[in-house]
Amino acid sequence: LTFRDVSTSYSEPDHRPALICDDVRNLKLYNFAAQAATDVSAQIVFGNVHDALITGCRPTASFVFLRLENRCDQISVLGNDLSRVKTPFVLDNSTPKSALYAIFNQLR
Repeated sequence: LTFRDVSTSYSEPDHRPALICDDVRNLKLYNFAAQAATDVSAQIVFGNVHDALITGCRPTASFVFLRLENRCDQISVLGNDLSRVKTPFVLDNSTPKSALYAIFNQLR
């Protein structure tokens, strides 16, 4: 599954994640832009996602960019501008820290 140059927005405040992926293999997310409320639980939520790449994203100001749940594995987050996000990544107890490979991302 590949998303390239996808943008999402809303006309009225929406407090749901912009993208939720559940039970996905071989996911590629290039230059994803989402309007998200500052209090949303995460802009992107992955559940049981394996072998994913997120690159070229510049999310709006929010608390969490990416939340990993339900045994995610092999998640690569490369070359994103995460400087407006307070907490770039949150992993639940079922997802080990080794499941996330994050490098060359601009942080606060």
